[in-house]
Amino acid sequence: MIRNLTVTNITTSSVILTWQEPVGNRSFFKLLWTGDKTIGNASEITNTSHHITNLTAGVNYTFCVTAVTADNLGESEPFCISKYTVPNMIRNLTVTNITTSSVILTWQEPVGNRSFFKLLWTGDKTIGNASEITNTSHHITNLTAGVNYTFCVTAVTADNLGESEPFCISKYTVPNMIRNLTVTNITTSSVILTWQEPVGNRSFFKLLWTGDKTIGNASEITNTSHHITNLTAGVNYTFCVTAVTADNLGESEPFCISKYTVPNMIRNLTVTNITTSSVILTWQEPVGNRSFFKLLWTGDKTIGNASEITNTSHHITNLTAGVNYTFCVTAVTADNLGESEPFCISKYTVPNMIRNLTVTNITTSSVILTWQEPVGNRSFFKLLWTGDKTIGNASEITNTSHHITNLTAGVNYTFCVTAVTADNLGESEPFCISKYTVPNMIRNLTVTNITTSSVILTWQEPVGNRSFFKLLWTGDKTIGNASEITNTSHHITNLTAGVNYTFCVTAVTADNLGESEPFCISKYTGR
Repeated sequence: MIRNLTVTNITTSSVILTWQEPVGNRSFFKLLWTGDKTIGNASEITNTSHHITNLTAGVNYTFCVTAVTADNLGESEPFCISKYTVPNMIRNLTVTNITTSSVILTWQEPVGNRSFFKLLWTGDKTIGNASEITNTSHHITNLTAGVNYTFCVTAVTADNLGESEPFCISKYTVPNMIRNLTVTNITTSSVILTWQEPVGNRSFFKLLWTGDKTIGNASEITNTSHHITNLTAGVNYTFCVTAVTADNLGESEPFCISKYTVPNMIRNLTVTNITTSSVILTWQEPVGNRSFFKLLWTGDKTIGNASEITNTSHHITNLTAGVNYTFCVTAVTADNLGESEPFCISKYTVPNMIRNLTVTNITTSSVILTWQEPVGNRSFFKLLWTGDKTIGNASEITNTSHHITNLTAGVNYTFCVTAVTADNLGESEPFCISKYTVPNMIRNLTVTNITTSSVILTWQEPVGNRSFFKLLWTGDKTIGNASEITNTSHHITNLTAGVNYTFCVTAVTADNLGESEPFCISKYTGR
């Protein structure tokens, strides 16, 4: 029998058999191998080794060598040994159903035979394995998210000694979702997004934002924050951040958050239709978007407001007359969290009319006006008077009375008082009253054409104006009078002879209320 039969250089389709000479002689060797329901042989081998080819991969072959005599009739006992050929590499390894912590590996059988499969995976400084897998798929769990794993599958013989070349494939697990996405530093055109790293690994981040029918994106962000600019004011943007693998194929679930950018300030706020208790505010839309407007007004230690105004005008009522109000309008987002800078304007409401204007201490050249404060506020008063084709005025009167001088005697003056705001733009309705100044005394009264029963009185006009004259005479216990004399002379009759009469003439205003000092003269009638 031969000695020390060994099998070396085992491949998927061949082996080399080597042995030692038997003790004694031989002429040649015969070789027989069986396996996988096949039989092969070689005869008249003269060397002590033989290269067998065309074997099937992964098959357990039994190789038997016998020493043979020259007449081919004498054979030794066979020396037999069993060995597996190396399995072929598996085919078409694929990775599917990739999640943050698991994958499914699927492959095709190798050409030839195998007993089972071994699986090895490495990544993120960790190693995992599974052995004696009999199916052509395997579900791997407990992986780390966002890691690039290399998965290797080998076909193995039953003796666990023969392994195929590994078929390897590298794939990233899906990254986990980022954490705690927040939006800060919100302006009319920009925001800063900040978030925390996902559990596990990632290579970079992708950012997508949508709003106002526009889409923006940024890729390969390596930091956990990003400054987004060139946004539109007052728009509700949805910002989504995903963690991405280096091969750009694995993306986490997006973490999304919606925020409005701050609206821009409104434009051209104006105040019109100002009354004692109301105004109309009108303005132009801000650049960009807004959901509604808020309005705030302050004045006279009071605060008023109106919210969710959708139009660009508003009628404010129940204001106090003569008060300086500051009106501020802001553009607001639908979530009521984003407000523009306020646009503010200050205006006085119109003061109310003064009350109870009276004229006292009337003289030939002056009067005193007195009145009561209007309801509400005022800063000062203006006074205007007209009469005898002249106009006079006084402004910034702070008291509720005023002494007017340098008037003309006997003139019907109209005095008007208005309450005025500090900016001198708002004036109340005027309260007006008309009064005559007193007529000066007539001049140079003389008595002529004296008879026993009559006289003629003659005089000169007083300085200033008058409407008519009144005449009174007394004497001999009798009284006589004449009124509404328009001339500067009068013929008095029916007097008594030889009586000392006193004649008095006064100038009178048209309202019959204002009379001058009387000018008197005494004369006897003839005898």
